[in-house]
Amino acid sequence: MKKYSLINQDYRFVTHRGTAKALPFQKRHALLVGSLLLIALAVIIALPHDASATRSEPLSAAEPPSVPVSPSVSEPTPGSLTAAQPTQIPNAETEVSTETEWRPLTVVRGDNLETLFNRAGLNVGQANEFVALNATARKLTKLFPGDVVNVRSSEGLITHLTFETSETEQLQIVRRSDGQLSATVVTLPTEKRISYATATVENSLFLAAQNAGVSDKLILDLANIFAWDIDFALDLRPGDQFTIAYETIYRDGKKLRDGAIVAAEFTNNGATYTAIQFTSGGAPQYYSPNGVSLRKSFLRAPVEFTRISSKFGSSRYHPILNRI
Repeated sequence: MKKYSLINQDYRFVTHRGTAKALPFQKRHALLVGSLLLIALAVIIALPHDASATRSEPLSAAEPPSVPVSPSVSEPTPGSLTAAQPTQIPNAETEVSTETEWRPLTVVRGDNLETLFNRAGLNVGQANEFVALNATARKLTKLFPGDVVNVRSSEGLITHLTFETSETEQLQIVRRSDGQLSATVVTLPTEKRISYATATVENSLFLAAQNAGVSDKLILDLANIFAWDIDFALDLRPGDQFTIAYETIYRDGKKLRDGAIVAAEFTNNGATYTAIQFTSGGAPQYYSPNGVSLRKSFLRAPVEFTRISSKFGSSRYHPILNRI
């Protein structure tokens, strides 16, 4: 076996060597891709361990998210829920919620305020409280059939009461929050309208007025106006005519009654009489178009017209001439 001696070796640097062959392009490309894959794999392997410190686990569908509870607010327990009491409503609110709607109490024959309250299921002892309030409230002691007392109540205790003492006045009684009653009188506004009517007498004046829609009150007023010129018991003839303009009293759009006659014209046996109303601080007076008062010294009829009710006929007895 041949041995080499280290002494005889030349240790000079090699100054010239042959040029190495370069790798083909395909091999370089494959090498680059492989390196990138290795780097990516290393990142993927290391990523779950790093992200677990900053990312929470995904929520499952069966578990709702938990909301942190403030230390100052305790979570309700089943026992605390069942033991909770409803919120107390103030007394004023309770009274309003239990108060009934307005109820009209109609007076019938033999009624007084106590029997009226008793029939409505109200506390009868309140009647004395109401009538003792003032002079107007004492009118509740004089109730007539057909009168209406309107009330509102709460558990049998009347809280509001109204009663019309006249067509223009209403008594109002209210129970205050301290339980005391207060009574006031309120003026009810009314409206006057002018209405007209005309009729022709065929059988009787009252029947003609009734057919024209004229009330008995107005026809009596008409007879009193012309009582100094016409004898309504004997002078009326078939074909006589009358026309009147009169007041009608309304409240809240509802007719209350007929008022006074403003002007009237009556044609009797061919003669026409006209009356115009004039009022000066008292009862209305009637004058002719010339300003002459229709009131004269003597009436044409010796008996009151309202006592004459028979129709025209040949059998009517004349009280003065003593003949039929």
